[in-house]
Amino acid sequence: VYAMSNYTFVRKKLASGIRACLQHEQWSIFDQKQCMAGHSKWSNIRQTEGAEDQQEATLFAKMAGLMRLAIRENNGNNNPKTNTALARAVEMAKGNTMPVAAIERVLASANKTQDNARKIQLEYRGPSATFLLVDLLTDNIMRSKTLINTAIKKRRIQEIGKGKARHLFEEKGIIIVNSSTPVDSDAAMEHAIEVGAEDVIQDEEFYEFTCAPEDFLNVKQGLENLNYNVSYSSVDFVPISPVTISPEDEKELEIITQKLEDLADVSKVYANVE
Repeated sequence: VYAMSNYTFVRKKLASGIRACLQHEQWSIFDQKQCMAGHSKWSNIRQTEGAEDQQEATLFAKMAGLMRLAIRENNGNNNPKTNTALARAVEMAKGNTMPVAAIERVLASANKTQDNARKIQLEYRGPSATFLLVDLLTDNIMRSKTLINTAIKKRRIQEIGKGKARHLFEEKGIIIVNSSTPVDSDAAMEHAIEVGAEDVIQDEEFYEFTCAPEDFLNVKQGLENLNYNVSYSSVDFVPISPVTISPEDEKELEIITQKLEDLADVSKVYANVE
């Protein structure tokens, strides 16, 4: 996210979202704060300082939960160098400006904490031809579903069966960067090949590299070694054939997405939109 690839929506929305953040000095609650909430770029309402503090606390709690889960699922291994899932979670926490000291506290105390949370993905049909994937980190799925149903009550969204929406997405590592020195598209493509990325596309001052999920950490590190500044990096679900919706439906999807993201149990929201 390359010449009319399936990730054109990421290029358009992520790059424009990051630019908007830089212009307005405003951050989104989740997915590394660069106006990126499961590829939902609609969080443009000014928050009060107190609300922003609460959002940050909620965000850091989500990050800590993801790190603890990665440790628990890998036999208590709290070393990011040998636990790939944990390394991804740590990178995401750093990208969300979680303090290094706070990350280290989570790693040190994870095995002492009783935490039965697990990752669950729910699938929904939204307005028009939209479908959503909602990632949860929860120790009580019934509680989480009750909170979700309350949040989206009277909105145009309904839960659907497992697999009804998942097949519309594919999992990809996404790294959006700018360079400390000017880089042309030919050089960026050479760099993509060098670090093991599948493709790269330019959008004004940004380049977006995509890769297989298992190559994510190596590609990100390789780009940093080439003096790229990483603005966004994550392993996300990308729609295979994104749909275009009306402004009215987009507004409804914005409201739905924000309500979901405000819930502590929700870690990411993905929609199959342009």
